Amino acid sequence: MSCSTSGGCSSNGSSGCTKHNTFDWLANLPAYDNGEHLLVEIQVEGQFHKRYAENNKSLELFRGDWVKIRAHRGYDLGQITASGELAKLGHLRKIRELNDRGKGKTNQEDSFDVLLDKANEKEIKAHQDQLDKRLMYQKKVRDIAREMQLPIKVSDVIYRGDGQQATVYYTSDKRIDFREWVRQASVSLSARVEMRQISDRQEAGVKGGLGPCGRELCCSSWMTKFDSVSTSAARYQQLAINNEKLAGQCGRLKCCLNFELQTYIEAKAFMPKRVKDIKSPKGTYEVVSVDYLTKSISYRSPNGELVVVSPKEYNDLRQRVQDGKDVESVLSKAKQRLPKEKKQDPQAHSMDMAVEGVDLDRFVQNRKRGQGRSNRKGRPPRRKNKRR
Repeated sequence: MSCSTSGGCSSNGSSGCTKHNTFDWLANLPAYDNGEHLLVEIQVEGQFHKRYAENNKSLELFRGDWVKIRAHRGYDLGQITASGELAKLGHLRKIRELNDRGKGKTNQEDSFDVLLDKANEKEIKAHQDQLDKRLMYQKKVRDIAREMQLPIKVSDVIYRGDGQQATVYYTSDKRIDFREWVRQASVSLSARVEMRQISDRQEAGVKGGLGPCGRELCCSSWMTKFDSVSTSAARYQQLAINNEKLAGQCGRLKCCLNFELQTYIEAKAFMPKRVKDIKSPKGTYEVVSVDYLTKSISYRSPNGELVVVSPKEYNDLRQRVQDGKDVESVLSKAKQRLPKEKKQDPQAHSMDMAVEGVDLDRFVQNRKRGQGRSNRKGRPPRRKNKRR
């Protein structure tokens, strides 16, 4: 379903197709969790993962409400994105991801945040004002880094809900001493400063944008786990090793190179490990391409014709070459299976304009060399200067 239709991303409280929004696909179903709506899902601005808390105070919470979560030496503000059974499923997925990344099992109780209270209008307005000034804060921090000649790229600056602490997200390829830089940044921002390094893929997920495919970036729409991508994924899919075409908005290899990699690996198991040219009395058949998905091998005959064979026929041809038998019989059958090219009739594709009776066939006619566009005011056509 598209975003503009009912039932898509725009319904049930979700306002977009990003991973920060949660589509409530249980909204039209009757409650079957025996009224256990104590667990809520919270999204905090600038954080990559959802946070979960138990509503022990029995607060009346709805999707979109602002709440306060306990933080170190203060509190943070976030919005309710889901509750009940949907929040429970999201929390189980988070526990599973944490167990996959770390060693051992994560305690479910330790992954819960402490829900303090609902935020009032004054706290919400102050937090929104700080979010609106993010560009100004970024400029201040970048100017300090430029003066100190630090090789870092500041991605974002976000204040905590109480305004007592600012988190600076940055990317850097080197190890840097930030002590003096943090002192100056804390004075400029009038708050405690916490430095948090993120990867280039995470930065692209936060900033968002459109990919070469024309759709929203996967890292900003639905991906939460970034697996390593290597050039071997491009080689398996027979893609040209071109860094400009294989790189995404983040400057790294595209994450979508891993999406179809397993399909190519499984298809390659049915193909010969090394495809060679085939020699026959009429000449040598050269390898043109090997298609793993269609399980076919294309050859160019000595006459320039295209011959496509299957892996079984290729093994038969190699065996015939070793035994000294004729291979033209197998290749002739492969030629007969190819679809014959149909000659296009120029009259069949003629196009007449119904309006004003304009005939477009005159544009298709071959013109002699030297006859260009119609002469202006009877002037002769311009001649090209010959090289001397």
